[in-house]
Amino acid sequence: MGRKLNSNIFQSPNIDQDPVSPSVVAVRNLEEELRRTKRNVGQLESLVEVLQSQVNVLAKEQEHRLVGVSQALHQMEKSIETQQRQMKLNQAQFAEHINEHKEKDLQVEVLIERFNESLSMFENQMHVLKKKVESGDLSLINFRKVLEAVVSQVDRLYDTAVRPDHSGKKNTY
Repeated sequence: MGRKLNSNIFQSPNIDQDPVSPSVVAVRNLEEELRRTKRNVGQLESLVEVLQSQVNVLAKEQEHRLVGVSQALHQMEKSIETQQRQMKLNQAQFAEHINEHKEKDLQVEVLIERFNESLSMFENQMHVLKKKVESGDLSLINFRKVLEAVVSQVDRLYDTAVRPDHSGKKNTY
């Protein structure tokens, strides 16, 4: 029997067939996949950096806003405290004025009572004087003493009504 020649030896190589082994193809595919993954990681890292810078900017803006709000609140608190102190001071001054007016009202009432008492005494003395004059029992000397007492009483009334004692002491007669 004769030998048969291998027909594959004399044929031109087929371009479609790649003499590369499947493990080399797998390595090339993995390397390509690794390059794509590295590119994707690089893009993601740049996106993360951009996002990080944006977050930093927003954080600084928020911090700035918080500082502004904090300062505004602090100023408002100071203003409220100042207004409260001023209001308390005004209330104290108002109460003091009211008390002063009450004291002056009491002094005026005392003066009015004294004046009314003095006026009543004067009217009584005048009535007594009038009766004595009408009855003729009054001598000229007695009349002069009574008249001096009446003038003195009128002076006291005048002093009480026009020139009240502001020293806090009672006027004594």
